[in-house]
Amino acid sequence: MKRRLFYVIFTTIVLLVGCNDSVTYNDNEIALIVRGEEITIGDLRFLYPDDQMEENLDSVIKERLVKQEVQDMELDISEEVQATIEELDSYSLSELDQLTGNQMEDFISNQAKKLDMDKEEYLRSYLKKSVETAAYMQAYAFEILGEPTEDNIEEFNQKANEHLDKLVEEHKDEIEILFHTTNK
Repeated sequence: MKRRLFYVIFTTIVLLVGCNDSVTYNDNEIALIVRGEEITIGDLRFLYPDDQMEENLDSVIKERLVKQEVQDMELDISEEVQATIEELDSYSLSELDQLTGNQMEDFISNQAKKLDMDKEEYLRSYLKKSVETAAYMQAYAFEILGEPTEDNIEEFNQKANEHLDKLVEEHKDEIEILFHTTNK
């Protein structure tokens, strides 16, 4: 349970950064196509501050490729996701803010405001997406590389990153980036 929570919090911290830049975007416009799956600007805006969408495209590509691979492998992450969401639901925004080094509350507030959502509603939706992403990444890495030990976590992470880079390279002809900051 603690390992699962660690991965979710780690993934959340990786996704959290900076402030909100208020620019008008067409949320329905396609930003990326990854192996036939369309990702809209709205999908990106939900996850990232507007001024950080473009710099996070590589992460989104890797996440979508991993999700597709896990689904192709028919690995079931639903129980893992549900258990983690239930655990995180017991935390308030201020408690989660403390767990993430006081980065979450501003991020959640800015994103909720940008998307015209209630902070709690955005938080729960964001956590669900973050938990799902972390579960897909973990399931894929464990399936490909085995589970890490405390002694080899750095080596494991390096191998996982190298493998993700290879996965992107293998599918580069099936990835189309349509979003650039000039699309505003």
